[in-house]
Amino acid sequence: MKTSLFASALLVAISLTACKPPAPAPAATVSPATAPATQAPATITGTFSGSLPCADCAGIDSTLVLTADGKYHLTDAYQDKDHSSFISEGNYSLESGGKTLHLRPSNKDEYDAYYAVLSPTQLRMLDREGKAIESKLNYTLTRK
Repeated sequence: MKTSLFASALLVAISLTACKPPAPAPAATVSPATAPATQAPATITGTFSGSLPCADCAGIDSTLVLTADGKYHLTDAYQDKDHSSFISEGNYSLESGGKTLHLRPSNKDEYDAYYAVLSPTQLRMLDREGKAIESKLNYTLTRK
């Protein structure tokens, strides 16, 4: 009887430890200054959207998706243009100590794009040279 009780207790102990999930590996932290160009910190990943100014339409509904593997997907839908939209995909990196987001499209016919990282929840579109756009109009995308 003692042997079967001991065997039962041992079986229960083994069962309980076998069901326990393994401890997660510690996450590596990478500062933007030392991060490789293809790796971006988790704080910038996600979906950002907003309505940007447009010279010949009511506005551009812009949605930017940044993934943890350094890829981006940008959709610009022109308001009042019969479903006219533009899609860009490629790689991104953070520059200037994490203050500038640089989009590099896979299609070499497209221009690189730049955004100022205002906060983990807001990006502001920059000009083609990565400089601030002098305007009172709203060029901000906000994390969804």
